[in-house]
Amino acid sequence: MRIISTFLMLMFVLSAQAVVLDRIVAKVGREIILESELDQQMRQLEQLDMLVSGVTGRDVLEQMVETRLVIQKAREQNYTVDHDQVRELAQQQIDQIRNQFPTAEAFQQELQKAGLNQADLRKMFIEMLTEERLKEQIIRNQISNRVHVTEAEVEEFYRESRDQFPMRPAMDEIGIIQRTVKISDATRSEALATMYIVMDRLHQGEDFADLAKQYSEGPAAKNGGDLGFFSRGMMIEAIEDAAFSLKPGQLSEVIETVQGIHIIKLVETSDDEVHVLHMMKKLSPGAADHEAEHVLMARVLDRLREGEPFSDMARTYSEDDSTAVNDGVLGEFPQGEYPKPFNQALQALDYGVYSDVIVLGESYFIVVKLRQVPRRAYEYLEIEQELREMVRSEKQTELYSDWIKELMKEKYVEILLEG
Repeated sequence: MRIISTFLMLMFVLSAQAVVLDRIVAKVGREIILESELDQQMRQLEQLDMLVSGVTGRDVLEQMVETRLVIQKAREQNYTVDHDQVRELAQQQIDQIRNQFPTAEAFQQELQKAGLNQADLRKMFIEMLTEERLKEQIIRNQISNRVHVTEAEVEEFYRESRDQFPMRPAMDEIGIIQRTVKISDATRSEALATMYIVMDRLHQGEDFADLAKQYSEGPAAKNGGDLGFFSRGMMIEAIEDAAFSLKPGQLSEVIETVQGIHIIKLVETSDDEVHVLHMMKKLSPGAADHEAEHVLMARVLDRLREGEPFSDMARTYSEDDSTAVNDGVLGEFPQGEYPKPFNQALQALDYGVYSDVIVLGESYFIVVKLRQVPRRAYEYLEIEQELREMVRSEKQTELYSDWIKELMKEKYVEILLEG
């Protein structure tokens, strides 16, 4: 749906409605199309830059006849629209036009010049939007939903039309080695040791809430670890199992999950819910873990720059399985349009020159422009989806044309415009 959004477009529409010509240029069933309506349509298409060179008034009129046929058929088959939604959209379009005037009064004055008011304008938009939605519905059911495209049809279209497709531009093949910082045993042991110390202090009688505020990295730390009431299915399984096995006032053991090291205390129970205090030490890589990964990647980079094959190093060291099995090849990209995280680094590199180690969060990367891939024809799999849409569009156009011919047999249609 195209929204009329300029004052000039509005004036074309309004002024055209103010002119009444009694010359009939087409008959569609019991409806007629006046020359004023055709002129209005021509002006709208011209203003929207949709009037293609060589298109005549008769061409536009034939399209208007088609639209009338479709709308008539939709009404006969009792297609309906959401009238509240249509009225809302109509008001939105009027508001968009009105907002282009300096004041509401200026907008009203322009309407008055055309002998109209906002009610007239709203009625016009409601009619237009209603017809658009009726047309969309019946075409979707009569045409779009009936079109099925097979793999064989797509492949045949590719074979017969491949010489007409644009060429695939020259690309750059990009390579990548990626590693992610992992939690070392030393980091894990340190987190566990901290929580065991906290557990000892709890058993010695220190306040859970005070220690949670001091040590916890959990979501409720600032509230003394108070998670409130929860039932099963709301927390991770290990926490739930511990919580529902405790008695009020009782502490859990130290619990380890992928999120971290936990201690919980049951406050009270109510039916199938428990009220719990919670503290957690996150399990995340420490500075030493980052340093170890950075040192490893620096050594990998040194070996690459000393001449070791990129493919061998990628298979050995990269933890990105999808590229490692492909000798570290990330893919082919238009020249200068590289993946955003590495775009700046790759822009500055020549072919075969490796980037410095790139750190993004807890991941470390080395990237390289491996080679230039020359301009060539597209392979079938590269444009399969686009081909499928082309075949679908072609079949829809053919089915629509046949359907319109059948409608014209059902209805009395007469075009009185020459040329």
